[in-house]
Amino acid sequence: MASIADNNNKKIRLTLLDKVNVVLEQFGDHVMHLVFAPEKMLDAERFGRALRLSLDAEPILGCRLVGGVITPRWMRWEPQELDRFELCRVVAAVDVEDQLQAFQLQTMDCRVEPMVQARIFRSDHDVVCLNVSCVPIDGRGLLIYLERVFRIYDRLADTPRYIPPSSGFGLRSTDALVRYFRWWEVFSLLYFGLRNQWQDRRTAHNWKFPVRESPRMARAFHHYQFQPATLDVIEAYRHQHGVTFNDILLAAFYHAMQRIIKPASGTVCCVLNTYDLRRYEKAPAPARVANYSSFVNCNVRLDRGLSFQSLILRVREAMAERKRHFPGITEGPFIWPLFRFVPFALARRVVAALLQHRGESIPVLTNVGVIDMQKLRLDGAPLRWLLPYAPLEYPPKLTVTLATVGRRVTLSLGYSRLHFDEQQVKDLFVQMEAVILQECAVHPLVPAVPAAVDTI
Repeated sequence: MASIADNNNKKIRLTLLDKVNVVLEQFGDHVMHLVFAPEKMLDAERFGRALRLSLDAEPILGCRLVGGVITPRWMRWEPQELDRFELCRVVAAVDVEDQLQAFQLQTMDCRVEPMVQARIFRSDHDVVCLNVSCVPIDGRGLLIYLERVFRIYDRLADTPRYIPPSSGFGLRSTDALVRYFRWWEVFSLLYFGLRNQWQDRRTAHNWKFPVRESPRMARAFHHYQFQPATLDVIEAYRHQHGVTFNDILLAAFYHAMQRIIKPASGTVCCVLNTYDLRRYEKAPAPARVANYSSFVNCNVRLDRGLSFQSLILRVREAMAERKRHFPGITEGPFIWPLFRFVPFALARRVVAALLQHRGESIPVLTNVGVIDMQKLRLDGAPLRWLLPYAPLEYPPKLTVTLATVGRRVTLSLGYSRLHFDEQQVKDLFVQMEAVILQECAVHPLVPAVPAAVDTI
């Protein structure tokens, strides 16, 4: 394993996806959040120690972003500097939901502070919120990191002087994917990249979530959970009809958005779906705490009177077409060579202009996937519950995070109340569950009365 001391005072290159995320900072808060409740009360001092050691175990999170003559670089904090930061604090729980919102909405600057912060809201049980910058890692990387923090915490109970091995920086670069391609496939990559670019150029502005103009922001998070019976309906339907979980949830997202936006019949509408480039790797692949998240755009024609079952099939066909040829790589084909061959300052301006012109209107559905709660144990006990939140995007961008935690499908959204109508935000999630229960169940069901966060 690499030695952390060897990396101190060294400047580490940003990966291509790191550079993309530096540009994306201007479009949102760029902080991911995990809220969870342990079965047992946390030893706060030990948990803080585990977080501190995790910044050595996953050294990219113990770095700060520094400027450079040509391009920014990562640079390790000195150990004594990291020791001075308060990574974990215990506060008395008064109104947990409001306290969680306040902590989640705190900004994080990876240039002047560590990229990991935690709060323990304590009453007769603990509720923990972990904020992590997503400039150097993606959602899957965050879950891998959380598992490692928990393992360190448990080891410290038996071995107070435990020092975890470092994963080093070698696992972060997407250059590891190059061996999965043949050199002549560059021509196919170019063809399909340009084809996708042309199609997305025509559909990018066909719809967007209703937004109001305001010079100020009123940032907030909204969370919603499907009832457990909804997951049963989804699983039964997908097995019976040969579709995937993602097909059904993406179709439900299209359905709910269509009811709110009301595009003209026959409009081809685009939704951006995140895509984990780790899927290209063959088992046993390394657990990468890194940026490996790209995207796949889905373009679906929405006709008046289209049944939900037909919408699911259209979503499946549209996604299958994009995933047939190098998914996650042929989207945004100009971004990769810009950051590879053009000075960062110029590439940043060009990519930011492209994203602002085209990407801000496209709604985003990011699926974190199934979170295995059996892997997330503290002091030998599984968590009572866990809620993931994606970064808050600035309007007019709308980004919804989807995850399956235990027997519950969870949805979350960060937004500005002054720009998006709060009731429309709530209706978006309610309509997604309602159409699944009404159209996919053998015997149509009625969704339960929703609660913002009914587990706290």
